[in-house]
Amino acid sequence: MICATSSNQCFLKLQEGETSVRKIAFFDAKPYDKPGFETFGQAHNMKFKYYETRLNADTAELARGCDAVCAFVNDTLDGAVLEALSALGIRVVALRCAGFNQVDPESAERLGITIPAYRHTRHTPSRSTPWQCS
Repeated sequence: MICATSSNQCFLKLQEGETSVRKIAFFDAKPYDKPGFETFGQAHNMKFKYYETRLNADTAELARGCDAVCAFVNDTLDGAVLEALSALGIRVVALRCAGFNQVDPESAERLGITIPAYRHTRHTPSRSTPWQCS
């Protein structure tokens, strides 16, 4: 799994033994996102596709060929978007924001999409601990 937070540094952690997430689509990407994530990707054989557009039902198709997406605060992660991402084989949605209001946790759980920053326990979000990449 991947945990991410918005910053001008990279905050990611691969869980022990995790090797399957290799290509990630970044939506609403900002110039300050790229340097830290690129450094991490080079060290861990991961590729990133950066899109300035926001994630929504019309843009979800851009994640085709990726294993995961990384969303920002104004991206939409409602049932329709999560259905589209699931149909593309997306298994993980990382958030680069502190809020969860754009996430439909029931749809994510039903579709088997993991959102590391959000633990579905009686609708109570729990913060993942970010790990700083050097």
